[in-house]
Amino acid sequence: MTFQSNITAEKILHKISNENDHQSKKFARRKFGLEILILDISKFIIIYPLSLIVGILGEMFILHMSYMLVRTYSRGGHSKKNYQCVIMSLINFILLPYFITNVFMFPRYILWLCSILNLFILYFNAGTGTAKYPVTDKLQRNIYRKKSIIVNLILTAVAIIIPSLLIQNLIILGCFTAGLKTLPVYKK
Repeated sequence: MTFQSNITAEKILHKISNENDHQSKKFARRKFGLEILILDISKFIIIYPLSLIVGILGEMFILHMSYMLVRTYSRGGHSKKNYQCVIMSLINFILLPYFITNVFMFPRYILWLCSILNLFILYFNAGTGTAKYPVTDKLQRNIYRKKSIIVNLILTAVAIIIPSLLIQNLIILGCFTAGLKTLPVYKK
């Protein structure tokens, strides 16, 4: 988190919180959630207008929604610094859809291989949380894992039904990049 989002989140929480103990775990969790919201809004302000300027707003939206739907349950690593997160977001949500739309689309058999590989990645890694906030409850971890796999399967089925190779690329690669974030290398 950046220093500014940390201070902003803390100020907001101090104003709206009824708790006297601002050192509590509950306060820390709320502060972390608010910091994430502030950072997400700032990334939204950067990514969506940029995709509109580049001419890939629709494509970026499809990829982003696929990514977000899987990532909601798969959990996984986060960037340690805000600028790293913005750079990764630019790569995932601007460069990748631009590349798919204008340079190269993967053939269907590569997409299906990515989908199968992603199922294995999610099965073994989804739901574990982050290094800072691990999911320690085994039951909760299994629920996240199952939900991420189900969402991935539903999106894969949607991609199979849609005849457009472009949309198939966007959906499958959105899911796949979300799955990659669950690999242990992203949790350090």
